[in-house]
Amino acid sequence: YVTTIKSVMYPKFLYSLLGLSLLSIALISFNFTDAAFYQYEGETPGVLTATGMTGGPSVFTFERWHFAESNMPDDDPTQIQAVIDIDVTSAVCDWKDLEYSVKKKKDYFHVKKFPKAMVTINGATLQEDGSYTTEAMLSLKNVEKPVTLTFTISDTKPYTIQGSGELNRRDFRFTGDGPADEVPIAFEATLPIE
Repeated sequence: YVTTIKSVMYPKFLYSLLGLSLLSIALISFNFTDAAFYQYEGETPGVLTATGMTGGPSVFTFERWHFAESNMPDDDPTQIQAVIDIDVTSAVCDWKDLEYSVKKKKDYFHVKKFPKAMVTINGATLQEDGSYTTEAMLSLKNVEKPVTLTFTISDTKPYTIQGSGELNRRDFRFTGDGPADEVPIAFEATLPIE
């Protein structure tokens, strides 16, 4: 009788131990992925927002982002080059239920699978009013599409830049109902160019 109990209990114990080990490995891997994704620990260089229109404006502010690269040869804004990394998990909104839902759902940000976005800027065009436009490339949810941005830049260092644009959320696999398809974005930052 004792032998029978042991033969039944040991496999169950071993399966439980194996299950706990696999769970521990999964958790360690998940934490490592999160840590590896966004290692920048400096200050965010400014303000970056996106506004969803859900009956009224719901402003999402990205609290963690930075210039991974930035350069402006000859101090000429038409030659500006920049790569901006955005931690999408850092998006916050005053309406917390909406914030949680939009970040979690697969038909919105789905931050568990797509925690990072990236903007690449390669040159700009001077406009008659003194502002600049650029066709920035936005990579979000494994989709890469151009987004037109308009900005102004200060005349002297440290250069400060302020601008806006608009993207169509459906271009980036945002398929959920509710907000308008057009999402205004706005930014203000100090360029890390010496």
